[in-house]
Amino acid sequence: MNIGYRLRVFFSIENLKWKIRSAMPQNFTCNATVITFHRIDNKNIFAPSIESKDFESLIEEWRRNYKIISIDELNENNSNKSLIITFDDIDTKTLERIDFYTKKYDIPVLIFVATSRLEKKLEWMWIDAIDSIINSNDENKISAMKGIFSIPDLSVISIRKVAVRMIKNTDINLIKKLIDLSGDSLEKYPKLLGDKEIQLCKNNRNIVIGAHTGAHFSLRRLSSSAIKNEIQESIRVLQKCQIDVKYFAYPYGGRLDYDGRSFGELKKAGIQMAFTTEESNQFLSIRKYSIPRFSYLKK
Repeated sequence: MNIGYRLRVFFSIENLKWKIRSAMPQNFTCNATVITFHRIDNKNIFAPSIESKDFESLIEEWRRNYKIISIDELNENNSNKSLIITFDDIDTKTLERIDFYTKKYDIPVLIFVATSRLEKKLEWMWIDAIDSIINSNDENKISAMKGIFSIPDLSVISIRKVAVRMIKNTDINLIKKLIDLSGDSLEKYPKLLGDKEIQLCKNNRNIVIGAHTGAHFSLRRLSSSAIKNEIQESIRVLQKCQIDVKYFAYPYGGRLDYDGRSFGELKKAGIQMAFTTEESNQFLSIRKYSIPRFSYLKK
């Protein structure tokens, strides 16, 4: 076992527990504390992932000390000392774990789905191709990726942040170029949710599905018409699957990833709440289109 990895996990989990404990006294004005994860049991990628045993340990502790509520309950009443669990960017493997734990512990979970695969555009998480290239430390591959995006000579740490925000539309050919450049088999990349997985969610009363755009681009860097399209199309695709879409999460979710244009389009589309990845105890009812969430392994 990698001792360094386990230490990082230990401190990340303890840090998340501390953030939640610190938030709880605010709950008389804060309604509930919202937590976000990304993936379970998927250590070979860059995106934050938690092991099953660690996730289960957290769930058991939270059930003893807090009330885990659904997002729909938050809409109906103000709940003190309550937690809401959310997931972004999940793959098929993570969904299997979520399905298992929500049934085992009878806990609600809100998942946010990017709809590219449901639109038959792309089955794989293309962002992981960027991470694979960076983590390879192959100067030729990194140089070629810089060429694809016309990225200046930045540090490796900055390349990912720039690359994932520079695509302005769903250029599938460009995404496939990245995957080819990574040199990996497509089977290595986490698979996006498709029709089969959406049906699994619909059959589980504890899972609520929210929208997460179609192609997972930073909305603030898009034109107003592209923002409208990303929001409306992702909602349309989920509605076509007979899902009542009331909630939305911004891709990446930082302060530089959304703005007032998104608020207007979400309101028009009938979205009741939208979630960021900013960490704060601010009162939810006055921030319904920029609700903060505490993150596991926040970068």
